[in-house]
Amino acid sequence: MSVTCSTVAIAIVTETCGPFTCIPAILNEYWTAEVNVRTGCLKALTFDFKYISPQSAYYCDSVVTMLEDTLTDRDLVHRQTASVIMKHIALGVTGMGCEDSLMHLMNLLRMVCRMNRKCGP
Repeated sequence: MSVTCSTVAIAIVTETCGPFTCIPAILNEYWTAEVNVRTGCLKALTFDFKYISPQSAYYCDSVVTMLEDTLTDRDLVHRQTASVIMKHIALGVTGMGCEDSLMHLMNLLRMVCRMNRKCGP
């Protein structure tokens, strides 16, 4: 419950103060080894990109490396959250010149889905 409240609070701060203040800090915290911190960062980015959808074009390229790492993570929740972040970015940046980054991420997501289907039950 406290993780959800914290991520919503971070999203509100991002919307109020501007994404340039919070998104770099969240991306920096994501690279810690703590799984709970990574989950919180992903949830915070989900809310952030949902709230700032038109401004997502400015941050699309900066989150590609983090999303690549998350999509290839073993944790299913992290992969699902990364796909939700991709959805919010794609909806927010339609026609704004981020098609190359999104195409790269969609190809990676398609590869991950194929691998999971082969390895699944």
